[in-house]
Amino acid sequence: LRLVILNAGQRQGLTPGLAFTVLRGERPVARIRVIDVRRTLAGAAIERTEWGVYPAKGDRVLMDNRRE
Repeated sequence: LRLVILNAGQRQGLTPGLAFTVLRGERPVARIRVIDVRRTLAGAAIERTEWGVYPAKGDRVLMDNRRE
């Protein structure tokens, strides 16, 4: 489905449209964009993957300053 769930939501300041880079260790594996936000979690669509690797449990996200 190319969707991921983040364990952060409105309480942490997430809003629809925010973009994140998904990191595995120090290596970027994907770019995601928040599409739905609840109080303590959010759903995001995978916009792009690197090397065919998809986000997995335990990966970290780094906020991307761009908003489209």
